[in-house]
Amino acid sequence: MNCEHILNSSEPDFLDKLTEIAKKLKANVCFEAVAGDLTGQILNRMPFNSRLILYGCLSEQPVGEIDPLILIGRNLKMEYWSPTLSKEI
Repeated sequence: MNCEHILNSSEPDFLDKLTEIAKKLKANVCFEAVAGDLTGQILNRMPFNSRLILYGCLSEQPVGEIDPLILIGRNLKMEYWSPTLSKEI
């Protein structure tokens, strides 16, 4: 594998590492397949004018921990995608 960054979401410092790497790379789009509380935890750390695209539910849990004030205040967008339907939420 020719990867520069590999993160494991089960590690205790995952969110800190993700935030650091995303800031370094100036990333503003996240493709997220786990769902559950992880979606909100990632979204709450994304920079202004970012977009999170949810395309799976590997955790089999509903999306959680989303702070609406952060969505509004940072002008964040969250979308879900499926092969038959894509919608901004």
